[in-house]
Amino acid sequence: MDAVINNIAKYKDEYLIIDGTIPVLTNSVIRDELTLYCLADEQEDALIAAYSQLIKRHVSQNTRLGTLSYGQKLILSVLCAVYSTAPKVQLKNVYSSLDGSMQRAINDLIDAARLKGRVFLVEND
Repeated sequence: MDAVINNIAKYKDEYLIIDGTIPVLTNSVIRDELTLYCLADEQEDALIAAYSQLIKRHVSQNTRLGTLSYGQKLILSVLCAVYSTAPKVQLKNVYSSLDGSMQRAINDLIDAARLKGRVFLVEND
């Protein structure tokens, strides 16, 4: 936990931080997690559609986070960052728990966001 706190202290003013050791911040439903990222309704709908396709499971904003696996929660947090309006995002410890095909899918989303001028700092332990 000290490493997480130190990382937040270092980057909090510049980056939206997604740390794979704590993939979600709420323990309620997907809608509550999405609220933290201030996404527009259209962005939320697009995120849910992309998320359902990635994890090959139908979910909605009312899906309880407790029904998702750790990896599914991790993917949700990465998608929240990608769909957010944050100009700079730090992804820390997100790839080690994802299989190769999911890593490539996440990389493709990040690359597309980078093409729009967004900055992604990816760090893995």
